[in-house]
Amino acid sequence: MIRFRTTILMLVFSVCFFSAGARDTAVGLPEKEDTSRVENKKKSGPIAIDNWGDASRYIRQRRDVSAPKTPFVTDKFRENLHLGVVGLARAPFSDDYAFAYGAGVSALKWFNTSLGVRADVLGEYMHSNLTGNRVGELSVGCSLLFNVSSYISGFDKMRFCEVSTVMGVGYSCRWDLMTEHYFAGNVGVNINMRLGKGLSLYLEPHLPLYLGIGGLTYGFATSAGIYYDLSTQLYKPTIAGKYYVFCSGGMQLQNSELVKMASDKDYSTIGYTTSLGFGRRFDDYLALRLSALYSTHTWTVYYGGKAMPARYFAFRAEVEFDALSLILDKCGVKNFPLGFGVVLGPEAGCLIKKDLGETLTRHYVGLTGAFHLDYHFGKRVGVFIEPRMSLLPYSAPHDSSTANNAYRNYYDGLFNLTLGVEVDI
Repeated sequence: MIRFRTTILMLVFSVCFFSAGARDTAVGLPEKEDTSRVENKKKSGPIAIDNWGDASRYIRQRRDVSAPKTPFVTDKFRENLHLGVVGLARAPFSDDYAFAYGAGVSALKWFNTSLGVRADVLGEYMHSNLTGNRVGELSVGCSLLFNVSSYISGFDKMRFCEVSTVMGVGYSCRWDLMTEHYFAGNVGVNINMRLGKGLSLYLEPHLPLYLGIGGLTYGFATSAGIYYDLSTQLYKPTIAGKYYVFCSGGMQLQNSELVKMASDKDYSTIGYTTSLGFGRRFDDYLALRLSALYSTHTWTVYYGGKAMPARYFAFRAEVEFDALSLILDKCGVKNFPLGFGVVLGPEAGCLIKKDLGETLTRHYVGLTGAFHLDYHFGKRVGVFIEPRMSLLPYSAPHDSSTANNAYRNYYDGLFNLTLGVEVDI
């Protein structure tokens, strides 16, 4: 089976920890204009210091640029405290258990404009691929969240979309033929959207880690939850920015475990993919986009040249982080036509694989990510290119002759290279 663990970890960490050139955040200060460029009374031209060369004043002025848009209140414990419910879908990188589904409760407390701590209690269930038994699991965890949006653009409770990095530890107890105990951890990206006063929805693709008697196991998961803010003063979110629509198409490569099982040779087949979607830019460097896609390719070829097609119908919810635009903005360059960054988010859909005498149909929740390079012509129209990788987990019957007709986990790794057009509306 082709494993893509290293690629996924690098992709997630590149989004989690990239914040080069970010500004500091002043807590509890009213919003101020950028006073670092002050006209000298005796000399023309914008300069940063007065006639006496007060460099320390210049430094203080620069630190005041990112003042919060709304006040960060800390006089009561309920301020910036969020309670909610969460659902989870998890795919392990092992054949011992099938994919897990769960639900639970969550509490999140922000202690300053960028750092928060979250506690989760989750109940999950899955099937054992070895025995066919239903397995239960109870998990408790604590995670540290770093709000990248607040750190870069200032604290603002009226901001519609925010992105945070997540790192956490926890404990899991699993009941199978015997009780098993695990030390757990996770790392991921949290995409939070404010829907109204105090109400927010978030998506969180992440990588769970488990350390137990059998060693270290890991996989990936996607969780979704709803929070309510218990703060005394609530704000209605303002949805600023521009809507845009986009379409793309290109080639697709695929290789998987089933390819090796169905033939004595590896077939890296070429197919095509196409997608259509819309998005919203909230800053020059951040956008949220939703899309629907269809793709197909030949997943294996039997002797005699008989080709077996595979088809995918899916939806994606992704965050686009334009690193180049962020760096240029910090350097004072505005409206630069070229952009470069990363795109990351969950992908959910249905796959249909035609085989000899049967058709395999499975639903999946996977992870997708891409590098995004775009160029804009004027103010509304742009073109882009995206090299993309998607990892799609599913289970299929392993061997009908086994005692429990157990299933086995598979992971389709799809590699796409697409060209697209986006238009502001």
